[in-house]
Amino acid sequence: MSEKNLKPHLIVIVGPTASGKSKLAVRFAKKVKGEIVSFDAMQLYKGLPILTNQPSKKERKGIPHHLIGFLPLHKEFSAAQFAKEAEKVIQEIADRGKVPLLVGGSGFYLKALLEGKHAPVEAVPALRKKYQRLFKEKGSATLYEKLRAIDPVRAKKIHPNDAYRLMRALEIYEATGRKPSEFAKGSGGISGAFKVEKIGLRVPRKLLYERIDRRVRKMIRDGVVAEVRRLFRKNLSLTAKRIIGLQELFSYLKGESSLEEAVSKMQQATRRYAKRQETWFKKQKGIRWLSQW
Repeated sequence: MSEKNLKPHLIVIVGPTASGKSKLAVRFAKKVKGEIVSFDAMQLYKGLPILTNQPSKKERKGIPHHLIGFLPLHKEFSAAQFAKEAEKVIQEIADRGKVPLLVGGSGFYLKALLEGKHAPVEAVPALRKKYQRLFKEKGSATLYEKLRAIDPVRAKKIHPNDAYRLMRALEIYEATGRKPSEFAKGSGGISGAFKVEKIGLRVPRKLLYERIDRRVRKMIRDGVVAEVRRLFRKNLSLTAKRIIGLQELFSYLKGESSLEEAVSKMQQATRRYAKRQETWFKKQKGIRWLSQW
């Protein structure tokens, strides 16, 4: 028997939001005696199960789910931290003789875990505060120009308005003395220790957008406004602030927009996010695509 066949199995299910990943993962897990590990950057936060669309107890159908709803909203979280946590959980599942199923849509987190493409440094609070102040005082354009002067290769891959990733890149440089782009080669990740099978879900764009719009309306019916109201004016991390729908509902709660306007903006932001996810995963190799109708 070859070394590859001796490796434990790891199933990865990818696709845009609202493509049906969670349902498929539960069905797979039942068949292969598996457990689900989320690589959704927003579902890891606790306190927002409706807004982040965390699977309910009923939807989980008795299948253990990991890395969902465990992180306080004031905590920052990086791809490096995710890779470290996920690798530990996945190994524990495999050691129990179960099949780990990685499920989600945060491509950068998945890449960090499988390929090791992340900088080996966790968030440094003092540096994070330094660049947060710079962002508040001078905006993301200043962060972008600062990074471009240090590491034009990394700067080219970050949108000038993406303050979080700009700050993270500057933080990595100051903490390590190395350009963030130098870490792009990675350290191999977890994929070498597992037989990895990647499955991707495709949904026609029109149908996907209809599902997204329905999901947002269901969030409103399920009480997402009250969920977000509890967090109003609380200290949230930069990563938590990026949760889609949070700022739109904050605007509504502050009286800056109507609920209808907030819902429309949430739907639009989610559709844009789904499109970015599709673009990301189409570029990745080794994915077996399934059509979901």
